[in-house]
Order: sequence, then C-alpha cells, then structure tokens
Amino acid sequence: MLFRSSLTPIAPILKIKSEDKRNDASYEVAGQEICVPQEHERIIFPKGARFTLTPKQCENSTGKGLFDLLIEIECDGIVTEHGARRLNGWLESNASSDILAIPFLLDATRNALRYGALATDEALELQYAIERVLPKDIREPIIKKRQLIEGNLPAGKIQIAYIREQGGIPNPRMTIAEAQKLQDHLCNNLPTDRQLEYIHSLGATLPPNMNFDDAILFIDQLLHSKAATEKQINFIRELGGNPPAGISQADASKLIDKLLVEQREKQARENLPTPRQTMVLRFWNRTDLMQTSQWEVAQWLDQFYGEDHRRKAAWELFKKENHDDGSQRDPSWVPIGVCERYLSKCGSNEFKPE
Repeated sequence: MLFRSSLTPIAPILKIKSEDKRNDASYEVAGQEICVPQEHERIIFPKGARFTLTPKQCENSTGKGLFDLLIEIECDGIVTEHGARRLNGWLESNASSDILAIPFLLDATRNALRYGALATDEALELQYAIERVLPKDIREPIIKKRQLIEGNLPAGKIQIAYIREQGGIPNPRMTIAEAQKLQDHLCNNLPTDRQLEYIHSLGATLPPNMNFDDAILFIDQLLHSKAATEKQINFIRELGGNPPAGISQADASKLIDKLLVEQREKQARENLPTPRQTMVLRFWNRTDLMQTSQWEVAQWLDQFYGEDHRRKAAWELFKKENHDDGSQRDPSWVPIGVCERYLSKCGSNEFKPE
C-alpha cells in the first residue's frame, strides 16, 4: 500500500516541514512492494528529543523487534542498501508505535532511499541515525567497527564536490580515506603525492616550502621548459596535426587534447548511434533519433538528463533490474517506451515522449 509522509498516529509530537508531494520510488522486500517517496516531507522533531531505545522499550515486542533488526543489519559495520530497505519496510509497518525511535528512523530511511540506490553519503547519514538509536553499550562497538571500515568505502558526492571546489582533481574511484587525505592537503594547501610523483617523473624536485598552488606553477614551468617528446610529435601527426618546431611538452599536450576532441566529434557526427545509445533511445521511445548521429544523440541526452536528474536514475534502475552490466550489445532487448514505469519508480513527474 502506498503511504504519504504525514504520520497521523504521531502527529501530536511532530511537525511536517513542507507539503510537497511527489511520486514514489518502489522496490520489493520479501516479495512485497515497498514505496519510498522521492522527495518526502522531512519530519521536524521536538528540540532535545531522545531517540535512544530504553531498556523498557526493548522489553516489549515492537521495541525488541526494532532492536533485533538493527543488530542484524549492522553485522557488516555499515548499513547496506538491502538492510536499509528491510528497515524501512519494518518501520512502515510499525509507524503507529509511540516509540520515538521509529519515526526518527523512518524519516532517515525515507531520506536515504529517496533516489532508489543507497549512495555513500546517504548510507553514512542513515548509519549515524541507527547508532543514535542503539543503547550506549551496543552502540560503542558498532561505532568502532564502522570507523575501521568506512575509510575503504567509495568517497561520497559531498566529498568529491568539496575537493573540486578547493581546486583538487579527485579520482572518481577514490575511497573516503583517500579523499580525506586529499582534502587535508588542499585545506593546508600542501602539494599532493600525485604532484610530487609527477614532478619527479619530469626529472625535477619540488623546492622546499612550496605549497599546492606553487607546485601547479612549478609543473607548468617544467612542461613549458621541456621540448615535446618524440611520442607526442608522432601522435600529433597521426591525429592529422602539424606540430610547430620547438613545441613544448605542455603545448603539445594541449594540442593533442584539442585534436582528440575534434576527431571524436567528427566521428560522432558521421556515425549512426552506438548500440548503447540505441538502447537508451528505445527506452525513452525516441526511435525517431535512431537515424541521426552519435553526436546528435549525445547532445539530446545531455540536455534531456540535465532537465531532470531522475530521468538518468530511471535508466540506471532499468539496467539494474535487468542485470545489465554494460556488456549487452543487442539494442532489441530494451522494450520501446518502458520509461514511464521506471520514471514512476524514481518519483519523476510523468514523462510524455516528444
């Protein structure tokens, strides 16, 4: 049964932040469909409210059920997507309870699952909420276990965005620990290990007392002071370029990048959509674009996904449900126009093909 965000049974102790209601994302737990609002109404709790389960609450069936479930899903040290969904399903079934931990965790699970998949940032936010609910003697070893493993989790979007704001270049596959180290370097404006290694590969050593910004300038000076390599010169010619005499490594690198972009765009304008692009077009019922070019499809997708990020999530959900790992090459396996079903699951406004 679909739910809405207002929790009538506990309304006297809660306030609802907004009245925005959007479509729901759904998934299955033990064969039963569970729906989570895409943008649910966050619950504002009374100031100073205590959410930790008390010994008395753990004695009744509801409190004990919640306690046992939390212990079970915390066995890995960090709540998983499956665990988050199991917890949300249980909380929905027990939303009328007067145990304050239940609406608190219900709000946390709805928020964590609002985009379908459980990303690192949302997983940790939910993890902290669970730790807050557990009794202190149980909470402390779980926190220690989480602290041992969370550094190896993929860095979250917030960390990646912060690094970029600070002028860093994050590896999209970096872990939380690696991202934190890079953040520390950027905050302290220290040269990164990657900068030092690159400078060393150029046959130089960074002078003492230089910071991150100094290292960037130093690398740029080194690249402009060194003549382009034979490999760079040959590659430029292979791409149809004409390298000027005495061109530096830095300028050769820029010219190569420019030529590669031009080559890719030329090929994309000349070739029909790729099998993967054709799958996406079938999904969105845009078969009218199948006889255009790779470039035109890419331009349309950039604009289309940019207008509503849930559209990209709908396609990703379709691939996940159908176990597509990227190796599929036959576009015909994608049903034409199946998009609306997945948009509904991802909470997007109803999509009407053009």
